[in-house]
Amino acid sequence: MPFELKVRRYIISPAGRLTVVPRLPLAAYEEEILGYNFIEYGELGRPRFLVLGLPDAGLVGPIASGHLVRSLGMQDVVGVESYGYLPPAALILGGSVKYPLRIYVKGELAVLVTEIMPVPTGIVPLSIAIVEFARKRGVQYLVGLSGVGNPMRAEKLASALEGGRQEVP
Repeated sequence: MPFELKVRRYIISPAGRLTVVPRLPLAAYEEEILGYNFIEYGELGRPRFLVLGLPDAGLVGPIASGHLVRSLGMQDVVGVESYGYLPPAALILGGSVKYPLRIYVKGELAVLVTEIMPVPTGIVPLSIAIVEFARKRGVQYLVGLSGVGNPMRAEKLASALEGGRQEVP
């Protein structure tokens, strides 16, 4: 006789109602690298490219990587979590609870997406963990999507506000 374990998590909504939280998919494979847990719950395969959409100046990484995921119809297959390096936060997308860092895949392209920045002491371990995870999976190219801050932006904004202009250059 097959055994099925049913686990439900509940939250209390602001209106005081008890609500069932959709559960995370069960892991097929889990690996811990430098304090980050990589949980594979889908078929990752062996993608050649891993695009990194990490938050930085102007949130270019998460915005661009999210666009890639949506426009290519990619499926999330790996979740990454850390109890020491990531702030406690719940991420709900499309009515489902998601991991704070997610890897989506389609064909030879994988995309890591996160909107949550690790604590400062967790940035270097995250970088090393991503490289190690990619190396073990046969990824050939890591592609970082990044923004570059404009040091003159604050000065332009200040001068625009002083001059009474309504638009910012």
